[in-house]
Amino acid sequence: MVSKMTFNPCCCISSKTGATIIGVLQLIVSILGILYAGFSYVGTRYIEDLEDPVVKEHFMQELRIGFKGHPYLESADEKTIFSILYIVQAGMLVGCIISLILVSFLIHGLRKERLRFIQVYLIVSGICLALSVVAALANDTVFAMSGSFAGLFGFVLNAYFLTVIYAAYVEIRNKLLQDQNPAVKYEKA
Repeated sequence: MVSKMTFNPCCCISSKTGATIIGVLQLIVSILGILYAGFSYVGTRYIEDLEDPVVKEHFMQELRIGFKGHPYLESADEKTIFSILYIVQAGMLVGCIISLILVSFLIHGLRKERLRFIQVYLIVSGICLALSVVAALANDTVFAMSGSFAGLFGFVLNAYFLTVIYAAYVEIRNKLLQDQNPAVKYEKA
């Protein structure tokens, strides 16, 4: 009997278990991101409404250090900087909520072996991963920012996560097909 080599991106556990672990970790990160966005909005609103000019000026100096070298934000006024902070916080909140919904689809799809739920996660996450590469290239070109290693690490990690989840998808699909037609042997991922 000849055994074929199969691809399992998780070394000691099944792909389905690995994908479930990834889903739970991403669920925790999404919830923490929602909390962080909410608390940062409240903190920014508090500092904007603060009457003490010394504290407010110290906050603005700290923000300007972060914007040093940026062609537009380095010399921006206070109102513009607070507006940008609110836009970034709202974007982060929306992104974390979308992530929470997608991860919920993933976990439900893995638990109930519903392939369509896993497909939705894979498609949207793959598109987001591709868009993040385009955004990183545009960001690095336009603003000459140096976060290349962190961005590359995040890309590789997310690509690995998608690989594990895709392997779990194939594992579940083959199991479901095998249950429908036990005489046919299906290839693994």
